[in-house]
Amino acid sequence: MSSLDVTFEILKKNTSPCAGEVLQLGAASGDRSTRERCLHAMAHRRDFKTLNWLINRFEKYHDDLLSALTTSKVEIDAGCLGSVVTKQLAKGGWNQSVGLRLIEMIDCFNQTAALETLIDLAQHHEDSLIRAASGEVTLSLVCPLSKPIRQRVPGNRIYPEAERFRQRITEQLAAAVERHNAHRNNDLLDAFLVISDWNDALLQRLLSDESTTQESLLRRMRTSEHQAVLQLLSGFIRRRKISGPMVGLILRRHDAMFCEALLDAIGESPTPVTSINLREYGLPDCLRGGESFMRSLGSDRDAAMCNAYSIAMPHESESVHMVLAMLERGGEQSVRVAEVCLKRIEPPSLADWIADLQAASDQQTALDQASENSQAYQRVPEIDRQIDLLNGLVELCDHESTSLAHAAQALLVHLNTHETLPIFAELTPGVGRRLGRILMQVDSSTLDVIRHGLRHAVMQNRLDAIAFAESLGLIDLMIDPLRTIAETDHQVAKLRAAQALAHGTGTQSETVLRELCAVPTGSVRDAALAAMKERGLVA
Repeated sequence: MSSLDVTFEILKKNTSPCAGEVLQLGAASGDRSTRERCLHAMAHRRDFKTLNWLINRFEKYHDDLLSALTTSKVEIDAGCLGSVVTKQLAKGGWNQSVGLRLIEMIDCFNQTAALETLIDLAQHHEDSLIRAASGEVTLSLVCPLSKPIRQRVPGNRIYPEAERFRQRITEQLAAAVERHNAHRNNDLLDAFLVISDWNDALLQRLLSDESTTQESLLRRMRTSEHQAVLQLLSGFIRRRKISGPMVGLILRRHDAMFCEALLDAIGESPTPVTSINLREYGLPDCLRGGESFMRSLGSDRDAAMCNAYSIAMPHESESVHMVLAMLERGGEQSVRVAEVCLKRIEPPSLADWIADLQAASDQQTALDQASENSQAYQRVPEIDRQIDLLNGLVELCDHESTSLAHAAQALLVHLNTHETLPIFAELTPGVGRRLGRILMQVDSSTLDVIRHGLRHAVMQNRLDAIAFAESLGLIDLMIDPLRTIAETDHQVAKLRAAQALAHGTGTQSETVLRELCAVPTGSVRDAALAAMKERGLVA
């Protein structure tokens, strides 16, 4: 400790009035360091005269005093000054200007010991400015009190003394809430909501359907922009029991600040209770907007948004769009979250996929016709989005993450050859070809199913399999079953097999065609000759 440090330590502890006078002179120094050291020593003297001198000159030394009393941990150590200010406020007998100064000092010095006095003043003081300032500072001071219990981590100890103090202030604020119609100070309503925890019996009682205070508190929760109030409201999404009015408030409030708070509450890994509530009550209004809304937020919100949509709207394709967008934007947890979200979503039916492909085919046809006629044609974005979704899922099936690939494959479960074969003949050629190409990518059993279909006992199934193989360009891979059909099957099937061989390209299919051209005159021979001509071969 330097000699200067020793000097200030003596001046701080010396009870002589002269020591206080010396520090007062030092406080007027032109050197900032000297001023702050003098002010710090004065604030810690047990000398009422010196402390009162500081109180009367608070506005003048405001910045220097706060800087002098701020510790290395960025906390305020107001020393004896804080205690005296608190006592003077509680004592009363001051005028408006002094009262406002004391309230401001209590706020600056974070004197939570003055909360009971402030709550009383906010309700009962005759001066409206004192009431308003007291309510405002009450709200400011209670903010840190709820953090230890709201943000507690399992295993972390809550200090009993601090919790008892929180409970005592909560009880006083609860009484103020019940008298709200008399004092009309909304800051006290907010302060009660800020200091409360979801498990507090007082909060549950005042928010119950039987309570006369429910409407007032819900109104504040509907409009308040205080971060701790938003945290309280959004946190109810994680509670097992939520009252009907509270559910309605969570679903209907749609401002940006509440949206951020709700996404924090949902998080990257929603709790089981959160999932149950989202599934039962649906998607809150503040989260609506789908992929375009999610892209307007930061990528750090992607996981929570995708979780909310996949839980609340598992039957909507928009949930898949959002997962694909999240993967596109990347992120540390994007693959893990995408896997979880895709597993929640219900796989679209084959009819849904075919409808999307048909819409895309119709749009392309209209676009081509408009181009030929030099006419303008407006594309439908939603059609393109659905095709992008299908292509995106097909790509995910080959993702390096096996779990994510399996989740994508599960959404394409109805895109399989077994379900497609019976209806393939009903599809337009363009849709059939496109669907066939997709099946070749996502269904490894396609070739085996077609071979089985070509050998099926029911002729219609054989005809469907021929059309399927023809559309996919698989004729050269099906030579043996097609040869059997062309030689031994029903006349209709023989004819269809001969026609299909026109789409082959290999020597084996050419050999079969030449064999069919060598049979006696008939429709099968005519079909084989036509196929040879179509392929540019000489019979």
